[in-house]
Amino acid sequence: MTTDALSDDLTAEQKRAELDAILNAASANEGNRKEALKLYERALAIARDLGDRRTEGDVLGALGDAYADLDQPARAIAYYEQALAIARALDDRHEEGSWLDHLGNAYHVLGQTKRAIAYFEQALAIVREVDNRDMEGDVLGKLGTAYLTLGQPARAIGYYEQALGIARALSDRRGEGTWSGALGNACRDLGQLPQAIEHYEQALAIAREVGDRRKEGDVLGKLGLAYADLGQPERALEYYEQALAIARAVGDRRIEGDVLGKLGNVYDALGQRERAIEYCEQALAIARALGDRRGEGLWLGNLGIVYCDLGQPERAIAYYEQALGIAREIGDRRNEGLWLVSLGNAYLVLGQPERAIVYYEQALAIARGGQPAHRGGHTGQPGDCLR
Repeated sequence: MTTDALSDDLTAEQKRAELDAILNAASANEGNRKEALKLYERALAIARDLGDRRTEGDVLGALGDAYADLDQPARAIAYYEQALAIARALDDRHEEGSWLDHLGNAYHVLGQTKRAIAYFEQALAIVREVDNRDMEGDVLGKLGTAYLTLGQPARAIGYYEQALGIARALSDRRGEGTWSGALGNACRDLGQLPQAIEHYEQALAIAREVGDRRKEGDVLGKLGLAYADLGQPERALEYYEQALAIARAVGDRRIEGDVLGKLGNVYDALGQRERAIEYCEQALAIARALGDRRGEGLWLGNLGIVYCDLGQPERAIAYYEQALGIAREIGDRRNEGLWLVSLGNAYLVLGQPERAIVYYEQALAIARGGQPAHRGGHTGQPGDCLR
């Protein structure tokens, strides 16, 4: 049966069969998001033609997920809002909680963390009402991550501990590993590095126990970060090399690029600038190949940091400006502030304090808006051309 056009000649039963076939094909094309989008758009038209509001809501949510995976959170939000409206019209509290959670995810990616928290709090109230303990733990953890992003690691720990408690009560080892690792992130942001390492080691043990190689690689990378913060770059390199090997073994290009960039950071700290540039350029190439604009901006900015360390502020500025442009393009306020500070530092070194002040004032406005640059995750550190 053709799926090229909606035919008024088809019976409702035939349309239902076509809808089911298209949804099955869309699920099979999850790895090809652009093709899946076409199929979901077709399914949406049929669901609406049939007056099937429940399926319409499901497909709208699936379209939102597809755009979220394509790093287009603003478009995802438009679909999630429609799915949410349908869930409310149907008085489906389970689905309402789910789409509120998805909206929180999308706003967090956009850097609108306070708005994300508002959605997560609404979702949390509903999942508690319907007694969905698994989702309750997930939303609590996301609230922890949102507060960590806002620079409130102590508050984040409270949420992470609740999420961890639920995971343990449900004998959810994967969840336990996730929130143990998240507690490590919060402790690291508080400068409590021994505690962070302890949490990461717990998360690593669980990842190995359940055979989750991707998570294993991710946690090894975080252990590398913690040891780098402790001033033990050689030990950090050991963990990064293990993480890189796993990323390549499982074919995870995104993690591979992230670890390559972190290796660049360590070599920069060791004073091996040329090697640092080599790793950051590899990370940048992978981000571009994946269409990962957030990663592309990060590694462009980190290249600027290395050139600052080489005493080349003019070249650093060229990289910072590209990184800043990407941060603004994707609505990443945290990294926008980061690269504004870096540009200010570079212009100060060049003897242009008036221009530096302009950048510092813009960065200050972002920080006061509740989006400080965050040490953990997919962000860098301000480029310090002053040292």
